[in-house]
Amino acid sequence: MRALGNYLTDAIAGLRAAWRSALLATAAAAAAVFVLGAFLLVSATAAAAVEGWSRAAELSVFVTREADAVARARIEQTLRGSPLVAEVTWVSEAEATRRFLDDFPDLAGLVRSFERSPIPPSFEAGLITAEAGEPALASFVETLAALPGVADVRVDRGLVDRLNTLATGARLAGLVLAAVLAGAAALAVLSVIRLSYVARRDEVDILLLVGAPLSTIRGPFIAEGWLQGTAGAAVALAGLWAAHRAVVARTGPALARALNLEALPFLDWPVVLALLVGSGLVGALAGLGAVGRRVLARDDAQGRLGEASREDPTR
Repeated sequence: MRALGNYLTDAIAGLRAAWRSALLATAAAAAAVFVLGAFLLVSATAAAAVEGWSRAAELSVFVTREADAVARARIEQTLRGSPLVAEVTWVSEAEATRRFLDDFPDLAGLVRSFERSPIPPSFEAGLITAEAGEPALASFVETLAALPGVADVRVDRGLVDRLNTLATGARLAGLVLAAVLAGAAALAVLSVIRLSYVARRDEVDILLLVGAPLSTIRGPFIAEGWLQGTAGAAVALAGLWAAHRAVVARTGPALARALNLEALPFLDWPVVLALLVGSGLVGALAGLGAVGRRVLARDDAQGRLGEASREDPTR
C-alpha cells in the first residue's frame, strides 16, 4: 500500500508539471466514455421500448360486415384455441370508429361524410411473443385469412422486428465509434506519459543505474494513465447524467409515454462501474505501453554506455 501511495503521489506531481497535456488527454478519455455511455443509454432505452412493444404485439382480424354470429364465433374460437394467442378482444364498429377518431381527429369530417363508418369491426389478439415464431405465426395468419367472414389479417410484429434490427445495428455502430475514440484517447494518454517520461529521464536513468526494479520505475507512469482514464470517465459520466436529467425534465414524461415506458432510466450501477474501471484500465495500459520493457531496456543500455564513455573517453 505504501508503494501504491508513492506511485500516486509521483503521478500527481507529474500531471501537475504537464497539466495542459494531461488535460487534453483526460478530455479525450472523457469524450470516448461519453459517446460510449450515450450509446449504451440510448440502446438500453430502445431495447426496453422494443421489448415492451413486443409484449404488446397484436394480431388484428378484420371481420366483414356480412359475417353472421356463427362466422364470428368460429373466428373467435380459432383465436382462443391457438397457443400463440394470450387474449382476444372484440372491437365493434362503433368502438373502432371511436378509436380512429381519437387517433386522427383531423379526419373526423371525412369519416362522418360516409353513410356508414368505413372502419370495420375486428378481433384483437395479444400474442405470446415467446411462442410466436415467424413460421408458426405465418401459418396461423394463413389459417385465419381462409376463414369465412375474415376481411383481412394484420400483424404489427414486423415493425417491432425491424425496430429491433435497427436498434441492434445502431448499437454495433456506437460500439465501433466508441472503440475508435477509446483508441484515440489511449494514444493521447500514452503521448502525455511519454512526455512525462522524457521530462523525468534523468531520474529514470539514475534508478536504472542503481538497479531499481522495473515496477518501481513504471509504477508512477502507470498510475498517471490510470488517473487520467478514471478522471475522464468520471467527468463523462457526470456530464451524461446532467444531460439525462435535462432531457427528463423537459420531455421525460412525453417521451416515456411515446416509448411505452414508465420512465426514462439512467445507466445501471454495474454499467457505470464498468465504464469507470474500464477507462482506468485503458489509461493504465497506455501508461504501461509508454514505459514498456523495451523502452526501459534501450534507455538502460544507452545510459550505461554514456556512463562508460565518461569514465573512458577513448570509447
